[in-house]
Parts: sequence; C-alpha cells; structure tokens
Amino acid sequence: MFFIPYTKLLIKTELTIDEVCNILIENTYRENLHSFNEKAFFKGKINFSDFKLKRKINHRNSFNPLIVGKIYDNKNYRTIEIKLFTEPIIIVFTLIIQVYLLSLLIISLKEQLNSSVQDFDKIFFIIILILGSYILTMFAFNIEAISIKKELVRSLSKPLKPRDEL
Repeated sequence: MFFIPYTKLLIKTELTIDEVCNILIENTYRENLHSFNEKAFFKGKINFSDFKLKRKINHRNSFNPLIVGKIYDNKNYRTIEIKLFTEPIIIVFTLIIQVYLLSLLIISLKEQLNSSVQDFDKIFFIIILILGSYILTMFAFNIEAISIKKELVRSLSKPLKPRDEL
C-alpha cells in the first residue's frame, strides 16, 4: 500500500520452522522472557509459528515499524510472511496534524473567496505543510522498513544446497 505506512515481505527458505525460530531467538531480546542479548537486532515476542517484533533502538525513533510475522510450512520450503506497519499512535498523530492543516486550508480558501485581493501564498504554504508532513512520515517509515527488511532477509535466507555432481 502506497499511501499508508505499511509493507509486506515474503521470504522463502529451506530452513525448518525450528531453525527459523532459533534464528529469530538469537537475534531478539525477548520481552516475554526478560532475556538480555546485547547483540540482538530486535525485541519482542516469538511463538512457535508467529512473532511480533520491533527493531531494538532504545526509543530513538518513533517511526520504528512494528513487525508481525507468521511462518508457513510447505513441503520443500517454509514461507515467512512479514508485515511492517507503523505504530497506531503515529498514525493518529499524523491524522490530527493533517486534519488541522486541512481545516486551515479550507478557512484560507473561504477567506480568498470573500476577498477581492487574490493572495495564494498562505494557501500554498499550507499545502506544502500538508504534503511535507505526509512525506516525512512515509520517508521515515520507509527508511526504517528497508533496514529491517535487509536484516530479516540476511538472517532468514539460506542459500540453496549445492547439487551433488553426477
């Protein structure tokens, strides 16, 4: 989805579900067990076939995506479905700002219709603020999502086994 901070990733791997869970456990500070792993890239909860994580950055970035994943078992490979989306509070905060700016835009347009002097600087500035706040939200989310995707693909992808030579 292009207009909301959300992305989906599918990783196919030859790893077993246990191996995938072990890799996630090695890379995660698990809140439900109060473990401490200094090198952990993520923090969150891991169950057998699903997980809910966040990148471990010690509250330095409010655009840190939530990571919700599910592991599906197929015959020859496992599929890991990962969804990244922003915190609901960020969406609410962004919507509040957008609604406020849109109301300012409507008021300014009304004033322009009632005025004999056409001055579009104020309207142009409000439109720039509306677009800027949206672009900032999407940009910050996508930067974090790219970092998370790279780490997940790096840790969960396993190269194909070499074929036996005939």
